[in-house]
Amino acid sequence: MAQYPDYEGLQLHPEDDGLQVSPSDGPERVPLEEPGENGKEVARDDEKLAIGTDDQSPKSTKYFLGLRPQSFWITFIIILVVICAAIGAAVGATSRPRPASPTCTHGPGTRNCWSDGFDIDTDTYEKWPTTGKVVRYELEITQKTMQPDGLLADMLVVNGQYPGPTVYADWGDTLSITATNSLPENGTGLHWHGIRQFHTNQMDGVPGVTECPIVPGASRTYTFVATQHGTSWYHSHYSTQYGDGLAGPLVINGPSTADYDIDLGVLPVTDWIDGAPPGPIYTDPDHNQWALDRRPVASNFLINGSMLWWFNDTVGQYAVTTLTPGKKHLLRLVNTSAASWLHVSLDSHSFLVVSADFTPVKPFSTKSLSMAIGQRYNVVIEANQTTGSYWFRVGSGNGGWADVCDEANINENRTKSIFRYHGAQAGDPKSTPSILPIGCYDEMSLEPYVSANVPPSRPSTIAIAYVPPKVHNTSKVDSNEIPGLWTINKTAIKVDWAVPSLQQIASNDLRPFRNASLNTTSPNEWVYWHFTKTGPATDVAHSMHLHGHDMYILGSGTNFEQDAHKLNFTNPMRRDTAAIPGGDTGYLVVAFRADNPGIWLMNDQNLFLMAAGLGFLFVDNSSDIIGTLGDLGDLKADCKNWTASGPVYPGANAAVPLDSGL
Repeated sequence: MAQYPDYEGLQLHPEDDGLQVSPSDGPERVPLEEPGENGKEVARDDEKLAIGTDDQSPKSTKYFLGLRPQSFWITFIIILVVICAAIGAAVGATSRPRPASPTCTHGPGTRNCWSDGFDIDTDTYEKWPTTGKVVRYELEITQKTMQPDGLLADMLVVNGQYPGPTVYADWGDTLSITATNSLPENGTGLHWHGIRQFHTNQMDGVPGVTECPIVPGASRTYTFVATQHGTSWYHSHYSTQYGDGLAGPLVINGPSTADYDIDLGVLPVTDWIDGAPPGPIYTDPDHNQWALDRRPVASNFLINGSMLWWFNDTVGQYAVTTLTPGKKHLLRLVNTSAASWLHVSLDSHSFLVVSADFTPVKPFSTKSLSMAIGQRYNVVIEANQTTGSYWFRVGSGNGGWADVCDEANINENRTKSIFRYHGAQAGDPKSTPSILPIGCYDEMSLEPYVSANVPPSRPSTIAIAYVPPKVHNTSKVDSNEIPGLWTINKTAIKVDWAVPSLQQIASNDLRPFRNASLNTTSPNEWVYWHFTKTGPATDVAHSMHLHGHDMYILGSGTNFEQDAHKLNFTNPMRRDTAAIPGGDTGYLVVAFRADNPGIWLMNDQNLFLMAAGLGFLFVDNSSDIIGTLGDLGDLKADCKNWTASGPVYPGANAAVPLDSGL
């Protein structure tokens, strides 16, 4: 099978120092070969359709249409079968790809195929290829001054570039990724967003939960199997670091529910706060206020790491994506924002959606997509319009915040990138604007391609609440005002960087079991959660991310009537990041199977709400954790290094009483 294809079309700008991605980043990429003809001609002899002989028939006998009875019925049946097959193909063409042949090869006309009996019909939750291949990467985390929108910014970046280099692997590969902390101060780590980490909880990359932070000058190697296929991203889970640029795309090549000719690669879209100091919240008092109560409004948005400055369109530049006329292109969309919901569209073109997060879906066509923070979509774009340039538009409400989702998009005409056909003249597009929708919600047309049902049950209620700021006599923060917190069931999460929860479990410490919101003990137990909102600020939408599992979305919307009969237990959408819509009555009901031993995080992907405490832990099959993960010697050694690093690293967050550490 061909691996690591050349990703055509996405152009970063060589003249911008930090935005160039060289072909040498990562493993060698071999272009996918064009397949030959998959079908075989079947020789047939129309004169031999009759079965047996009919020598005793009188020569003068007349037959209907000149055919003998046997010939007539065989011909009739064949014609009927052909007609039915044609009708079936026409009806199913837009909803489902043809079944994969056991011998077909993954290619432009057979994207449903993969290899060795694995294809788009494979349930990735139950099985995956074993390639025996180890894909290795070296990622260095540094601080660097860059100009993503033309303005100088101190950023935290991977391998000197933003976005960080794309990590590629094939479905079933083992990834071995070494992250080195070359920051002048502050710990760090890398989380592999949406990766199931089946039986590798210690590789999830969450300081204070599954690891201690990597100290400056040290490295950590993350090793895990790509049991899923699709598109995602990696990012720091150490305070608000990824909002300063510490993130990059992740691609697991695999089959698709619709064919395409060219893989364009990943198009990340993010909000951007000019002038924000890099690093964790505690390095700057204002940053602390941003995170917990007085959140910043995005001063710009970046598409593929680039944008014009809003207040001077001679500063910065638009990202450019190249389309080949007449070809179908796979585009991998990722919302890597710190705090912004997004609506995206491409003028005069439709998106054929083929996957959401790591779940293949039955293809459906749409003019725009709603993307919660952390969500991903693979879409096919057909270059079937007049050769020219077209605007890719991003709308995010009034500044992008989840509590202003229902306000008009103020930036859809300035947050843009260029999609240009091969052969088109340079220059800005003059395409007709798309009218983007508003609101914070999940796409409702998603249906998993591989069907899976959920046993009906009533969910447990999980209440999200905002605790307003309080006055504290001894506080020095902003004139004696302690910023507000976000809580789950009246508790704001706060992790201990020096003693992560997984290490506590390995040491037979009972704290993780007391602090976790859920502790399952039966393998494959089904868990049901109903997220609701109480108290002030219930109009805020939330983008909830589940680690180590996919959620089955049983219901999402407004005005839940507490009636389990109105939930969808039949092939509900599955994904790792789901929306609690905006509005006072917004709700989300999910289920998942506790089949992955470990201690896992459920968090709001909004960086500032997460830093303010919006998350909780759950223990999956506590009795099987150590037997599944081993002695965790590397974890203990890393934590020893962190503890020895001294008071410059707060560890238990004593110096950051209001930062969750996530």
